[in-house]
Amino acid sequence: MSNVWLVVEVEDSILPDKPLGDGIKLRYAVDTVSLRVFEESRDLGAILKSADEGGFELVHANDISRGVPPWVWDKVEFAMLGELRKKLGLNVRSFAVSIRPVARITKY
Repeated sequence: MSNVWLVVEVEDSILPDKPLGDGIKLRYAVDTVSLRVFEESRDLGAILKSADEGGFELVHANDISRGVPPWVWDKVEFAMLGELRKKLGLNVRSFAVSIRPVARITKY
């Protein structure tokens, strides 16, 4: 069985509701099996370099090709909204933030 992680970026949407603050972009790693969410303080290049050195397969992800099936992506979005709710202490609506996949990291 393979371990699949998604690196996602979260930022405020274009709406006037700004739950994260103006211009803030957060980066997270999400385990797609257990739906554990970890905040990443490193930049994307450092994350991908570390994964490549660890023997992981790297695949670019974006809004169109998320790197996981749609039913897994829905669970990842719910996990991210739950993490934001815990971190910010308020109920973040799904349309108030933009959750975008950046990379899929797989270990076979």
